[in-house]
Amino acid sequence: MFTKGRTIQLQTSHSGSSWRARLLGAILPGLLGAAAASAENLDDHVCTNIVDDPSDLTATTPSSDFEVVGNVEEGIVRHRRTGLEWRRCPLGSTFSDGACDARSSSLEWQDALQAAESEGDGWRVPNVNELVSIVEECTTTPAINEVVFPRTAAQFWTSTTGIEFGAGFAITFDFSSSGSDQQRNKTERGLSMLVRNPQ
Repeated sequence: MFTKGRTIQLQTSHSGSSWRARLLGAILPGLLGAAAASAENLDDHVCTNIVDDPSDLTATTPSSDFEVVGNVEEGIVRHRRTGLEWRRCPLGSTFSDGACDARSSSLEWQDALQAAESEGDGWRVPNVNELVSIVEECTTTPAINEVVFPRTAAQFWTSTTGIEFGAGFAITFDFSSSGSDQQRNKTERGLSMLVRNPQ
């Protein structure tokens, strides 16, 4: 399991195989004030893991950790713990009535970075540690708070270049499979989440 708010050390034994995440230190600065955010409340996230100890079902990214930025239909939330602002839907998809449409953009890694930047307003593809910060440990399929981030049971690019296999590979993060990570060739196609620093 991941523990939130930490950087990770990547380990992989084979191209395309999962690597385990280990926690080493603090990832990002702390809380940002809520002055610019909407008072809109997000519904609670339901934990679904089957465990022996019910206390293990405590959400690690509860909906209360996020606040809606601006108009709820803009589909932007701020993670209170890190201060980062996230698009609730993948790149190419639009948020409406609490859901994301099916028009996500599947792009090669470099094209994904450029498409994110072209959104303006500081949007970018998150690095692997930023994606780890929103992993939900009390669910596995997907390992993310689906109230906050609908339509994220998929594999997403990170901006982090692969460590063991060199510059031609990048780290992807798969929320649909317990938050597993892989190193994929940058010429493959994948989805992208969008993040930005506080505005």
